[in-house]
Formats: sequence, structure tokens, C-alpha cells
Amino acid sequence: MVKLSRPEGIRPTTGRVIKALYDILGSRVESMAGWQCLELFAGSGAVGLKALELGAELLVAVDLDQNSLNAIQKNAKQQKCTDKVKIVRLDCNLENLPKIVGKFDLIFLDPPFKLDPAELVTLLNALEPLAKPDAWLILEFSARQRGKLEAPRGFRAAEERVYGDVGLWFWRAGSTL
Repeated sequence: MVKLSRPEGIRPTTGRVIKALYDILGSRVESMAGWQCLELFAGSGAVGLKALELGAELLVAVDLDQNSLNAIQKNAKQQKCTDKVKIVRLDCNLENLPKIVGKFDLIFLDPPFKLDPAELVTLLNALEPLAKPDAWLILEFSARQRGKLEAPRGFRAAEERVYGDVGLWFWRAGSTL
């Protein structure tokens, strides 16, 4: 992947973590062709743009910060995929989730590590209506929170991995992994 623009003041998902995320996902799914992806707290959009590179059909990137939205637009142009990217300016909170239209195969969240744990759990539990029946929900989290999250409503735990200061939780919608 080409070096992407990233807005000041955000903690970007590192290339190492993005590679690990898609290596794990790739070992569990045959193809991402045609997937609809939602990236909440999108920052630079790097995770969702990688999904497009791997065959996804659509990325809905949601963030409140205008600098992040500008970076996502710039990165989508650089990757020549603006026709597959929908950028939405919203605060990623419980009140605004119903404003997001669609059902998604992949939902990725990279919330601020300082987000209140109770608020994070409430947000995770509210994502079920946005998920397709076999969707993947992936959360990037502070490694200090390791092992402290239950599977959100409508999802089953699949895997938890830690890479230095950050970790990834993988959950799968429905009753089978």
C-alpha cells in the first residue's frame, strides 16, 4: 500500500496491525469480493481502503473530525477509488448510529483509547442492525483492555490478538464461526 495521508492528532492503525488484521481475516474468508465495509472513527481510512484493495465493493468511512475526512478523501483519490468510498461526517455514538444506512460484511472500529469502557460496550452492542448475517466486527483497542470485553450482542467471539500497545478483537455475527 502506498503511504497514506494522515490527519494530525490521531493515533493511526499501523501497517503492521493492518497486515495482521487482513492476514487473520484472509485465513477465515475465501474472498472479500463485493463486500460492504463500514469504518467507524475512520481517521485516515487506511483499514477500509485496504479492504477495497482486497476486493471490497464499498467503504463507508465515518468520522467527526474534518481533518480526518479530508485525509480519507485525499487517500481515496490517491488510491483511485473515490467511486467506492462514501465519507460521512458523524460523531460515532449511539445517537448517530441509526443515521448510517446499510448492512455491512465488515465493521471496523478504532475508537479513542480514552473512550469510556461502558460507552464502548453500549456502542458495540448497538452495531448488530448494521451487520449482515455473517459479518465480521473488528475492534482496535488499547492492550491494557486485553480480555475485558465480552462479545457484543449478535456476535460471537472469534479471536483476540495483541501487537505491542494495541490489540484487535474479532467477532463474527450469527451463531457459527
